[in-house]
Amino acid sequence: SLGPKGTRGVVAAKLLTTELEGHTSRSEVSNSGREARTEYEVLQRFLVTEEVDSLESSELMLVAAHPITGRTHQIRVHFAFLGR
Repeated sequence: SLGPKGTRGVVAAKLLTTELEGHTSRSEVSNSGREARTEYEVLQRFLVTEEVDSLESSELMLVAAHPITGRTHQIRVHFAFLGR
């Protein structure tokens, strides 16, 4: 969990972007990647009261994310790294 409402945090995980066929790329956390830093704040937490097949958790969060560096797919990859 990222913490209760009002929690602030930093994700500092190196990101490696690999070019793939067809003008696409894949970004992932890797020790051989470039420095990347994202600051975030949990603005609100919501409990899902209905069963939704596409959700793995019964909780959703509204998060303000601020990428300090500008890496490809940085916010998405950092939050996936945190398990969110």
